[in-house]
Amino acid sequence: MTWILFGLSAVAAVATCNALWPIRRPWWLKLASWNAGYLANELPLHVLAGHSVLVGVLAAMGALDERPGQVGLAVSAAVAIGLVVLAVAHRRARTSVDDALRPTLGDAGFGADWTRLTRWPFPMSWLVLPGLAWFRTPGVVRVAGVVYTTAAKRDLELDIYRPDSTRTDCPVLVEIHGGGWIAGDRRLEARPLMAHMAARGWVCVSVDYRIGRHTSWPDQIVDVSTALAWVREHVAEHGGDPDFVAITGGSAGGHLAALAALAPDEPDYRPRSGTPAAIKACVPFYGAYDFDNRLGLHPPREMRIVEHLVVKVPLDDDADRYARASPLARVHPEAPPFFVVQGTSDNLVFPAESRAFVEQLRAISRSPVAYVEVPRAQHAFDALPSVRTGHVITGVERFLAHVHSTHRRSSPTSSTAPARLR
Repeated sequence: MTWILFGLSAVAAVATCNALWPIRRPWWLKLASWNAGYLANELPLHVLAGHSVLVGVLAAMGALDERPGQVGLAVSAAVAIGLVVLAVAHRRARTSVDDALRPTLGDAGFGADWTRLTRWPFPMSWLVLPGLAWFRTPGVVRVAGVVYTTAAKRDLELDIYRPDSTRTDCPVLVEIHGGGWIAGDRRLEARPLMAHMAARGWVCVSVDYRIGRHTSWPDQIVDVSTALAWVREHVAEHGGDPDFVAITGGSAGGHLAALAALAPDEPDYRPRSGTPAAIKACVPFYGAYDFDNRLGLHPPREMRIVEHLVVKVPLDDDADRYARASPLARVHPEAPPFFVVQGTSDNLVFPAESRAFVEQLRAISRSPVAYVEVPRAQHAFDALPSVRTGHVITGVERFLAHVHSTHRRSSPTSSTAPARLR
């Protein structure tokens, strides 16, 4: 038992250290570091509780009778301190989000009316049992597996999350999953955000796109454009307002969402049929905005992965294709409002990339641009319903409700009422 305690503490220490200090170099260790530290970073109190129970059981079985067990107990104490530090960072997310949104929303966005209308974005039971986020949410109807195109050698589907009501003018939020452009699943990402926004009066649409070794760029963005054309033509059948469509996504999905918002008229990205819905706001999470590596943040070997698996053409052979696919290079004055979300501990997409993108938006775009660096958040942090995720979701709701309210006031054919906040 003494060596089991020692080994358990060593594993917990590795996870906690990777959560506190994720490896950024060399490039081939980044993904392993992210995987090792993910649960400790995003569910620190769960990890702490489980580890404490196991240590207590092993101690009761005599694991502390010898030196390895005693060393393991000391390591476990240090692990506990690290996990508490990570848990405190979750609570700091609220201040970071508020500070990021205040210049855009103004004091009105933090007044008594907003405080009364906003609430914790998902059931508290989700904090205890995060897996509940993948089950039914009260007040939300999920329509799964809607085919939006059959012209891609296979059916591409989307899921719809809508309020359990008869309302017919709900604003729309489209979500694009991540996965490095070659993997991922619409059913596994951003579920806390989709469930909350649908419960608050939005129609949310989570879409598939082509992935895998038989796909090459720009198939992915063409599929997103085709899904947006479907939204424009059919979302009203599910209670959505096709005149107000926002878009979000994480990682590769953040890249695709930003590109769809910034380059809707790119000839190579046109949908197979129809016209894409106009994007009124974009909320990308930890997106890959520097697709052509003009910032030099990605070493050549890392770029070769994109060249071989995604574009399937070397950067040096077709630099223009990469530049046209780079949101950093596509910013223009008429860009829609952006709220860019980035974690400070993200070791897969560095904060410097998001900062450069935001600087470009603020220098060129005429629309509001908000940016938050969420303390100690890792890549894909929002996939799990945590305290940190809750604060960020509340901020996203406030930003999108503000943009929607502004849109309704400026539209001569719309009511002046903002999106309902129940």
